[in-house]
Amino acid sequence: LFISQSQNDIGACAEAFFNKLVETNGKEYSDEKIIVLGPMAPKVSKINDQYRMRILIKCKNSPRFREMVSVLIKEIQNNKMFNNVFISADMNPENLN
Repeated sequence: LFISQSQNDIGACAEAFFNKLVETNGKEYSDEKIIVLGPMAPKVSKINDQYRMRILIKCKNSPRFREMVSVLIKEIQNNKMFNNVFISADMNPENLN
């Protein structure tokens, strides 16, 4: 999940994460089989003046997959372009709103 007050920043951040995810999964984590849906806006795309976007990743919830997601989130958060974007991962969401 990506959250920001700037719709442009959130779109750029989600797109950068998606591209890095595809690249990383094709190289050092190629053993992890994933299906990526998104980036897309959830049903409720703005709450309290904060825009939201999400990427849904279908996969086996393995320690190696969690490591890959953690590495990618840290890498994107270290990019100063995305300082105002909050990123979180929900490994088994109860709903997709």
